[in-house]
Amino acid sequence: MCVLNMKLLLHLILLPFKLLLVLPLVVIFFALGLIGLCLALLPVGLGLLGLLGAVFWVAMLVHAILNDRLTGGSRLAWVLAVWFLPVIGAAFYFLVGRSGNRGPLLANA
Repeated sequence: MCVLNMKLLLHLILLPFKLLLVLPLVVIFFALGLIGLCLALLPVGLGLLGLLGAVFWVAMLVHAILNDRLTGGSRLAWVLAVWFLPVIGAAFYFLVGRSGNRGPLLANA
């Protein structure tokens, strides 16, 4: 009975030291696991971002074609800008060209 109590006492005394040694390793392995999970899901996130960008580009192209507020020359210019400069043209059309006028940024130019 005395030997059992001594072992229990020894484990209780050494427990904080075991935690100090084991706990950082557990945290490191957990962090590496999260990093690995993020890296594994990175292509999915990039794929979704590319899909959203393509949908946005098509939406701005269709909107430029069907926008009744644009005249023939400005419609052609916006369609060409969105077609040949997909990211910049679609973003600029979204910010300036959708209203059919020169927009607040170019109103005084």
